[in-house]
Amino acid sequence: MNKSHKYSLISIQGVLLLGAILRFALLGSIPRGFSVDEAAKGYNAYSIIKTGKDMRGNFLPLRFTDFSDKRPYTIILYTYLSIPFVAVLGLNETSVRLLAAAVGTLTLAILYLLTKKVFNSKTVGLLAAFLLSISPWHILMSRVGLEAVIFPLLFLTTWYLLIISLKKTGYIVLASVTLFLSFYSYQTSYVIMPIFLALFFIFHRDKLNSYKTKQKLIILAMLITVIGILPLITLYITDFTNMTGHFHGESISNLVKNKALFPLLVLTQMVFHYISLQLLLLYHIPTLIGFYFGLLLLIKKIYKKKLIFGKELFLLLMLVTATIPSAFSANSSIPNLTRSIGMLGIVEMVAAYGIYKYKKYHSPAFRKLFALAIFLNSTAMIYFGYPENLGPYIWLQYGFKEVAKYVENVGNKYDKIVITNKANQPFIYFLFYNKFPPEKFHKEKVIREYTSNFTPYETVKSFNKYIFCDISTCYNNYDNALYIARPNEVEATMPIANIKIKNKEVFSILTSKK
Repeated sequence: MNKSHKYSLISIQGVLLLGAILRFALLGSIPRGFSVDEAAKGYNAYSIIKTGKDMRGNFLPLRFTDFSDKRPYTIILYTYLSIPFVAVLGLNETSVRLLAAAVGTLTLAILYLLTKKVFNSKTVGLLAAFLLSISPWHILMSRVGLEAVIFPLLFLTTWYLLIISLKKTGYIVLASVTLFLSFYSYQTSYVIMPIFLALFFIFHRDKLNSYKTKQKLIILAMLITVIGILPLITLYITDFTNMTGHFHGESISNLVKNKALFPLLVLTQMVFHYISLQLLLLYHIPTLIGFYFGLLLLIKKIYKKKLIFGKELFLLLMLVTATIPSAFSANSSIPNLTRSIGMLGIVEMVAAYGIYKYKKYHSPAFRKLFALAIFLNSTAMIYFGYPENLGPYIWLQYGFKEVAKYVENVGNKYDKIVITNKANQPFIYFLFYNKFPPEKFHKEKVIREYTSNFTPYETVKSFNKYIFCDISTCYNNYDNALYIARPNEVEATMPIANIKIKNKEVFSILTSKK
């Protein structure tokens, strides 16, 4: 092993170690709070372990209907891959989030290999992996149990394997596996992966002659892909209206009265992915500077050398493609933490290229300044509340763990547990934290009601002894009941206990008036 290779090996090991620490340390408690989607995935995994069925009683489903049978989803990969973690560690925040941390760390290694291959430079690959390892956006997504984090790993892996297959055709079979799995990882794959495949074969058409001698492998790869996504296609064909419910409910077209303005609004949202002030929350400033500089260098190189089908243009087109799912969505933020997830990895590749090509990159003074800038930027982000300040963007909710523990300790004294509906799907937290037996829940009479959304969600009104209502109007409607209310939701009534998070009251515990 020569000195250069040994240095590269030690460097990437250091980056992976740093990335792992930033993703695994204190995983169950940072970020503070827990989302309904995390709780649902954890409880579905728990239910499948116990009964072979999801929370609705469906045997090993290909789609989940956690919060609405009119908005089912086939992004099932995270739930099924979480099963071993929940089986070994039990149902808790850490077991649900471990998969995300592991996937996030593996993504660093894949990005290193891909970037090294694309730019034919270990240094650029190492830089890209380092920038992703410290990315506030990717760290957050690697620390919450949401399915979106799996997509960058499968996307970048497919990209890498296809590049390798241009010389070693057998790798196309492995690429077909990660390709079809990506369609079960997150909905952005429905847009990004077909465009990626089309562009890849257009840009590498001159190298595809090697495939002609390996027809059996090509056929095998195609069969694996088709068979892999066939269940997904079947679901959409047989139940198109409900399967597209989520898309219709979240589409930006719902917000546009003048349809002629629709293309302009989509284009505006695509552009906003690169100029939004929210980028300062998602990336370090040195990464953004490197990204913009890298973009200019790539565009300049394409223009001067007429690289119509070069890797530079392909990279830029994939960057644009990654913004499409979010651009067509009614976003509360751009870039959207989940719908824009395809940008992760590509931005770091461009930024690493820009930083590496800076004329003073090899200067010790520049490297010290770069490290200092990263340190100061990280310190400032933590000071201003990272990662909690991004919590609202992924619907992290606070206090339900403490409430569920309180109910578990005293709930047997009461005939009814009445919980405020001033929260997002509160029922799932009582299933999750109290480990409500899935086999029992399957037999429960669960009262659900559709919301008034364009494509409605469902709200659970009651199950077992739990009732969910507006406590300002339903307080004292039940005898011998324990009420979980928001602060001041019931006026002139003294709570028997308060649930506080960071000295802020989030729930009041009350009982029926005698």
